[in-house]
Amino acid sequence: MNVPTLLDTGDREAIDRISTSLLAEVDGAMHVAIAVVVEGVPHVATTTDPTLDVEPEDGPTAAAGQSGRIRRIPSVRNSAGEFPAYVHECMRVGISSVAAVPVKRDGYTIGVVTITSADHHGFGPDDLRAARRAAGAIAPHLRVGSGVASTDAMQPRPSARSAHRRAAH
Repeated sequence: MNVPTLLDTGDREAIDRISTSLLAEVDGAMHVAIAVVVEGVPHVATTTDPTLDVEPEDGPTAAAGQSGRIRRIPSVRNSAGEFPAYVHECMRVGISSVAAVPVKRDGYTIGVVTITSADHHGFGPDDLRAARRAAGAIAPHLRVGSGVASTDAMQPRPSARSAHRRAAH
């Protein structure tokens, strides 16, 4: 799937503006990547560093996309066990901490905002709030099941919380 075709020009420009704003707002942030979740698998749609070679399927971006919850690696150096290939690549390029925040619409996780930092324990509560605001601002610009012809195959996945709420009723 060619994920860039999932975004029309206006949506891509809006997402790029939101990403750039988040990068400026979060102290110590190195990169911001926006992934679209397709059939439970994140695919990078846009990034502030196109040369970064970290696969979203192997790390916290995938975990956030699948669980619908924020996933963090506060210190890459101390967490090789959970995402070994991802952590190795992060260490290679100088990333020390990562936060992945789900993008939700109508109770479904449709994407993930991932921010990286060269600082160990690089994201505090204010930074995570900024990332959640960015995820909320990005949600209307990600097309799931309509808008762009190539998105017809996209299947949104409900977050664990919304699935639990539906099961309880």
